[in-house]
Amino acid sequence: MSSPADKAPDSREFLKLVEAWKRTIASLGTTIASAGGSFFKIPEPANQIAAFLIAGVGLLISFLIYRRDARQHTAAKQKKTETSTAAGAFRGLRRFLRGDELPGSVRRVQAIHLAREIERPDFKIALVTGDSGVGKSSLLECALVKKLEELGHSVAMISNSAELGLSHAAAPDHVPRIEDAIAEIGDRMSNFKHDKKKPTIVILDQFEELLSRFRNASDRKLLSDGLWKIVGEGNRIIVGIRKEYLIDFKTISLGPDYIVSFKDTFLVENLETNEAEEIIRECAKQDHLEFDQDLPELIANDLAIEGKVRPADLQIVCTALSGDLTVERYRSAGRAAGLRSKFVKGVIDITGDAILARAVLRQLCDIPNNKKAEPARAEEITEKAKAGAAGERATLKAINSILREMEQARVLTRIDNKNTDDLRWSLIHDYLVEPIKIATEEQNTRSETAAARLDYFVTRAKIAGGVIPRPDLHLIRRDAPPAALQQPDARILIRRSLIVGYGVPVAAIGGAIFLGVVMVIAAATTRVWQIVDENNHFDRSAATADSFRYVKTTTANVATRPDRRTVLVSGTGMESSRVTAWDFNTGAFLGSGFGFVTDDSIWNYDPATGHLTRLNIDGTASLDITTPQESRPNKTTKISSFKNPFVNFETFETFAILFDTKNKKWISIDYDNVSPSRSVDTERSDSAFLTVVTGQDSETSRVTLWTTGFGQRLLDQRFNSPVRDTRLIELGTRTILSFAREKSLNTIVIDRAAPGNGASFSVGEARETPLPADMPPGLLNQPAESRAQTVVFGDRMIFPDLSPTRTIFWIFNLRTLQFEPPEIAAQTARIEGPMEGYAWMPEDSKGQARIWVEQDNAPRRIEGLQIRFNDRILISRDRQRLIVISKEGSVDLWSIDLDARKARMLARLEGIDNSDWLFSEDDHLMIRRRPGGIHELWGTNGTSLGQLGPLGSQIQTSSYQADCRQTFVWTTEGQRLEFRRGFNIPLIGFVPERDCPLKSSSLQNGLAKMFAYVVD
Repeated sequence: MSSPADKAPDSREFLKLVEAWKRTIASLGTTIASAGGSFFKIPEPANQIAAFLIAGVGLLISFLIYRRDARQHTAAKQKKTETSTAAGAFRGLRRFLRGDELPGSVRRVQAIHLAREIERPDFKIALVTGDSGVGKSSLLECALVKKLEELGHSVAMISNSAELGLSHAAAPDHVPRIEDAIAEIGDRMSNFKHDKKKPTIVILDQFEELLSRFRNASDRKLLSDGLWKIVGEGNRIIVGIRKEYLIDFKTISLGPDYIVSFKDTFLVENLETNEAEEIIRECAKQDHLEFDQDLPELIANDLAIEGKVRPADLQIVCTALSGDLTVERYRSAGRAAGLRSKFVKGVIDITGDAILARAVLRQLCDIPNNKKAEPARAEEITEKAKAGAAGERATLKAINSILREMEQARVLTRIDNKNTDDLRWSLIHDYLVEPIKIATEEQNTRSETAAARLDYFVTRAKIAGGVIPRPDLHLIRRDAPPAALQQPDARILIRRSLIVGYGVPVAAIGGAIFLGVVMVIAAATTRVWQIVDENNHFDRSAATADSFRYVKTTTANVATRPDRRTVLVSGTGMESSRVTAWDFNTGAFLGSGFGFVTDDSIWNYDPATGHLTRLNIDGTASLDITTPQESRPNKTTKISSFKNPFVNFETFETFAILFDTKNKKWISIDYDNVSPSRSVDTERSDSAFLTVVTGQDSETSRVTLWTTGFGQRLLDQRFNSPVRDTRLIELGTRTILSFAREKSLNTIVIDRAAPGNGASFSVGEARETPLPADMPPGLLNQPAESRAQTVVFGDRMIFPDLSPTRTIFWIFNLRTLQFEPPEIAAQTARIEGPMEGYAWMPEDSKGQARIWVEQDNAPRRIEGLQIRFNDRILISRDRQRLIVISKEGSVDLWSIDLDARKARMLARLEGIDNSDWLFSEDDHLMIRRRPGGIHELWGTNGTSLGQLGPLGSQIQTSSYQADCRQTFVWTTEGQRLEFRRGFNIPLIGFVPERDCPLKSSSLQNGLAKMFAYVVD
């Protein structure tokens, strides 16, 4: 059946698309004007211009689709030709070869008859002759060779006599001699094993090639002697030759006693119509094709000329049907005449360059004598084509490409001399000359007509001036020979005609496009931030809605992991917590679950079933077990921590429940009797490795120390006074337990030998350090809600005594366990944001500002920075930027270098009362939340990056990708919003300034780059 490749795109389809767009333009302007007026408030002229632009784009798209379909059709047709089965019965112009089955009972009988004649004892030489394309080569190489080999003969088959002598040539430009041709016949014969009882048969097909090459009497004499020598050695010769060369062959004398007579001449004629019908049926059966029973007779009658059918025509027509052997397909393709005339045109089409392909085919034809030309090298073909109609497009690379494609289409054959790398090309047979002549003469006629018209207009321009009309100009530029187009007078006239004929329309179109672009740019020159992707934490639920019905959907806890690779969002409910994990840099969703969050996992416990699961942040399950029923607590619901292999659960202050994931058993720890009598107040404090529980009444206190996750009690000590402000501070492999009593600070040092593996802990003696004489005891004995002012920076514990006029920082060294001289400040401000700390000016007005942030063991002097009391200060995580917000509302951005102890003000930002500032998690942005929820972005150099617009909730964490102009934010409502920076273009919509990684279309990307260039 026919394939899609057979259905070439018709240019009429493209014209239909053009007409459709013309009809659409009339209503498009009104539609766009209405939409533009409603949504974009664009004036009417701009909408008309936009309609024109869209129509032009539509026409361009239609043309590109048409061209794409044409290329696909050509490629499919070429591929089909290349991959056609070589052994198929319908094979185009390819002859039947050794091992094939020759169709047609009459031809097979002829081969048997010829073989019997060769068997005669007195047989020496025979001629097999006939017209071009009657099937001589297939009869000899397929049927006769098979029969002779069955009779026991060795057969040396020389398919193309034109190849004889090339292998003996000394150089590529060496002209083969007749001696070389005769010597190669001997070489071919020596490749076969000779049966002494049976003579070797030499078959010389297309013998006319030798006669055409060697015409003088001496060469003919040497050829005669060579053939007679072969016969004299007991071999027998079969010559395949065209009928018109029979007289030429008579000039070769094979000896005084032997003359080739009619008895030795076998005439192969064209097929009778009944033979043609039989061959069609046999070929279809051999190729396993179904066919209409009436089709063979219809084809044979159409091809018959005086009652005879040429086998070449039969193969061309049947092969062109592409296996769809139906009467309907045959008639729709134009019957025999249409298929035959389209054959060569189809070969020309698959090359992709019709002009060059026609030039190549005509170079390989001797059209006046209706035969193929002498074999030629690619370089020779290129030179002749370049001098003709092909012009400069005829390059050696292009010619070689066309030659190879025509060889695959079985139109050309290569004659290869492997000794000298001399490669020549020739038509596969003389019967192709007539179809090539018909297929190419139309182009030659057009070329001559175009050249004549060009000459007329050049002559007229010299006399009366004027230009070439556009229709004639198109014809001349398309069909005139390149040499005529390159004439100086012609080039000047054509250039002037192009300017006059096309310049005004092109200028009008260009002006309209320019005006439209200017209007669009005027409407879209402001960069904006727009949400391109939005996800809600609570929408990322489990399989059923019941799984999160208890989760509050109004607030969420958002936290960035310490490695800044993951963002965790959790919504806390009455029974469970919904947790989702997101990639910090790309905003991609990683996984979700219900439960408690550790550094890399989400834990969940179902008390009803005892089911304990651990889900990795990337969404893969790493633990899934059912806890044993025995000793399972009934009221344990929430996980508080995980210290491998123990899972700790939140319970009472004096009672701990753990689950051993390694041994799969429950462990209960009772912090009993933590107070000397009925407990009035109980406190619990945890660090990474230890847990301290403090119980006290009005007069006495008791402190117990436990290993977190192991349940080992390390300390149990009583005091006769109240204990306040109990802290566990980690310093390397040491943990400092500190607590305040009356006028002293008490410390206990615990050394860890191998932390995290349940190894030994060394607990030192309690050490009591008196407070400095000037230090108010109330700084240590503050109520629990006020203790946040006491901070630990590095290995120092700081007790600030704040006042509007003077601040004293009392400092306790956690390594020496002694108080150090205090720092006294005149103006003090608290550092907020991602890093905690203090900034102040010393009492000496000439002194430099001091900054002390967490992880530093001492304050740093900063030159150039000015601090006032009640200033709000934010410092970035990389400690390179500082925002100072005064109580009057002014906002200063500073660049600081803590190591060099210098600061420099970068910019004074616009101050708005009641605005909140924060740094993004990656320190690439500053975000300000104005009243009403409007969020603004600022670069760390003080430049404004625009507004994100009003958001219903506050931003908890964010990241910024400068290369992509991309911002990710996570809000307190659990939303993940992806903002992109770009332009709102009328009629097109939002176009991001950078397309990564959205993969925007090339049009959008180009528009964005253009607008960015114009705005900048």
